[in-house]
Formats: sequence, C-alpha cells, structure tokens
Amino acid sequence: MSDAEADVEYEEEEAEETPRQEKPKPKLSKREESERQKSEAEAIMLAQKKKHEEEEVQKLKEYEEQRRIQREKEEEELRQLKEKQERRRQEREEEERVFAEKRREDEEKRRREEEERKKKADEEKRKKEEEKKKKAAMMAGLKSTGVTIEIQKREGNVDKISKFGNIVKAKAEMGLTREQHEEQKRKHLQDVVKDLRVDNLDVGALRAKLKEMHQRICRLEATRYDLQKRQERQEYDLKELNERQRQFARNKALKKGLDPDEAVAARHP
Repeated sequence: MSDAEADVEYEEEEAEETPRQEKPKPKLSKREESERQKSEAEAIMLAQKKKHEEEEVQKLKEYEEQRRIQREKEEEELRQLKEKQERRRQEREEEERVFAEKRREDEEKRRREEEERKKKADEEKRKKEEEKKKKAAMMAGLKSTGVTIEIQKREGNVDKISKFGNIVKAKAEMGLTREQHEEQKRKHLQDVVKDLRVDNLDVGALRAKLKEMHQRICRLEATRYDLQKRQERQEYDLKELNERQRQFARNKALKKGLDPDEAVAARHP
C-alpha cells in the first residue's frame, strides 16, 4: 500500500470516530410553540382520563366480584337455612308420628288392661257366687250334726272386716319368719290333736265318742275352709292394692309427660 492510500484510510477512520454533530432544531414561532404546548397538555389530559377510566373499570370489576362472592354466600346461607328447615319439618313430622303411635299403643294397652280387669272382676264375682253356694250347701249338710260354724256376716256381698284390716293382717303374717310359722303351727296342733283313749269304753260310750270326733272333724274342716278363703281374699286384696298403686303411678307419670312403664318399674315414681 502506498503512503497516499494509507493517509486517505487514516483520515476516513478519524472521520468515522469523530462524533457527528446534530443539526440544530429550527426555532419555532410563538404560535407553533403554543400549539405544541397545547398538544402536550391534551396528551397529558387524555392519558390521565384514560388512566382514570381504567381505574374506574377496575373498581367496577372488583365491586362486581365482591357482589358475586356476597351473592353466592347469601345463596349458600339461604340454601342451608332451607335444608335446616326441611330437616326440622321432617323431624317434627317423625316426632308427631311417633307420639301418635305411642299414644295409640298406650290407649290400646289401657283398653286391654281395662278389659282384663273387668274380666278378672267378673271371674272373681262368679267364683264368689260359687263359693257362697258351696258354703251354703256345706252348712246345710252340717246342720244335721248339730255343728255350728262362725261365719262372717255380709251386707251386700261386702265383708264387715275392711279390706284395709285384711291387708294389714296379710302383711303381718307375711312378715313372720319360718320359725315363727312353725311355732304357731306346733301350738295349734297341740290344741287340736288330743290323746284318744277308748280302751275302757263300752259300745254306747264308743258311739258317743265317735259322734264327738265327727263333730270335731266337721269343725276343723269348716275352720280350714274359712282360713283358706281368708288367704285367698288376702291375696286378692294385695293384688288389687298393687294394681291400684301401679295404675296410680302410670296416671301420675302420664300427667308429668314421663314414660308410664318406667314409672311403674321405679320404686318411687
């Protein structure tokens, strides 16, 4: 390469490295400057308006989102409330059905118990009439032997001895121990059973003794009969008293709204 070419290349490189100087802007007139400033102000206002509109749109979206969430929450609460009301209605209907069924069963049970009590009363009355006839027939048969038997007087088929006294006697006898019962039995047998001595008796005396023994047997049989009837009467009076107590407990429990069966089973309903 020649020196001239090298100098030219070097000058070109220096020209490239030297920063280019900007051309000065032409000076605007007052009118043009005013128009330029006006355009910039309008651009700023438009930008602010656009920003405000965007902010309003965003606020509206947020409000609508909040309203949607609130509406869904209210709808969920309303749905749960309706479900709760429906469950309560079904539970109330079930409770009313169970209560009606229980009341029907109680009425049916009371009706059966009343029929059973009436049936027992009629049966007891029939038995009393039969026993009365049997006892009258026995008394008629014993009159021929001259034996007299003490019988409790009745007025309208009601004993003069009150049921209360009969029950008190029954409970007193039930309160005796086994040893006390055995002692009473032993004393009674000592009073009833006596030695029979017929070795030195003639025929007439034997006949008189036989008649006396027959009379004693009749008296003892009559006494046994009376004791048996008294025991049956005591058992009946005790059962009747217990039944009245159970019925009283049931009625008391029903008035209080309690279970009558549990009240009857309890010691102090």
